[in-house]
Amino acid sequence: MMNNQKVLEIESEISLHKVLQSELSQLKANAKVYQKQHNSDIYFLSSVDHEMAESRSKLDYLVAEKLRLETKKISTT
Repeated sequence: MMNNQKVLEIESEISLHKVLQSELSQLKANAKVYQKQHNSDIYFLSSVDHEMAESRSKLDYLVAEKLRLETKKISTT
């Protein structure tokens, strides 16, 4: 049951990162993009390429984690 909830949370985050990548891909290469610092309301100037790479990296991790949880779920049933 706990894994099902975790898989749903991961699927939600995957959707979020897919939307983020879609939005970032629509921006011009020289567009100003800001990244929010964790645990505060401070934003730092970033670049479209950097944020796209960060999002891709996080998406790859989430997909691998979802696959791991689903494989674990199948092997325990």
